[in-house]
Amino acid sequence: MKYLQKFRDRHGRWRIYFRRPGYRRRKLPVPPGYRGPDKPLPTDCLEFLAAYQNAMADPSAAVGGGKQRGFPGTISCLVSEYLASIDFLGRPESVPVKHRRHLEDFRARRGERPVIGLEPIHFEKRLADMMATPVAANQWLVAMRDLMKYAVKRKLIVANPVTGIAKRPSGNPDGHHTWTPEQVEQFRARHPIGTKARLALELLLAFALRRSDVIRLGPPDVRAGILEYIQFKGRQHAPSKVAVPMPADLAAIFHDAGHRDQAVAPRRQWPRLYRERLLALVCRDVRRRRSASKAKGGWHLRPSVHAAWPPQTPPN
Repeated sequence: MKYLQKFRDRHGRWRIYFRRPGYRRRKLPVPPGYRGPDKPLPTDCLEFLAAYQNAMADPSAAVGGGKQRGFPGTISCLVSEYLASIDFLGRPESVPVKHRRHLEDFRARRGERPVIGLEPIHFEKRLADMMATPVAANQWLVAMRDLMKYAVKRKLIVANPVTGIAKRPSGNPDGHHTWTPEQVEQFRARHPIGTKARLALELLLAFALRRSDVIRLGPPDVRAGILEYIQFKGRQHAPSKVAVPMPADLAAIFHDAGHRDQAVAPRRQWPRLYRERLLALVCRDVRRRRSASKAKGGWHLRPSVHAAWPPQTPPN
């Protein structure tokens, strides 16, 4: 079957998208029991096949260059220009990924409207509809602020209408739950030395690493008893190299995890081995134990790496 993109998300679930050149990407339903692109489709796949046939036969899904760009001075044209500009493409790679979906949604909703008539009230109404998800609302606000800044640069509007709009308050004012020593020992009892989940926990406890750093570490980063890595955050505009001594007991856990998972491999293979599975195993176990503990009336954990950071050594 052509034009299919199949991959696992960060939770380990399969995703299937229809991606045909010149057509918009379309999400397809995953058949129950789907095991990957190298395995045959399950018997119960009629819904998937019907959605695939509809995507192949739908002429309205085609994206023409002029239709996508829109008339000059409209939001659709502005978004098209901004997505192809150095102001957008020159940002750190995580920013375009987060902002693009908000920009495409804004273009789909208001693409035919002129940019010159935009006022703060138009953006505040959209934020009011997103009050239930303050994190997504703030990401959307930042994306709109950068878009309108580009519009000012292109002299489509005089002032940025989003500048004076404040971000939404956090939906978690008390912060992340911090694990108690008893909870840490319970996790250690569940995951013996040699597992990736145990390795992730020990790294977080020992060095207070960010999630974006811990999922990229492996034995090749330890040289002569020193853990050396470049922090993922800010690596493009202000890279920061970290070198810290590796405790002997943690070095043994590091070595055992690599051999147990058969991860003795060249350097280029380590990002795949760790980035896809290490953190997912930790969060998956936390979610399972949370559900089981809740049913028994006991304590439960929030599925977040922040829970494992020692309170006295928070990351920057």
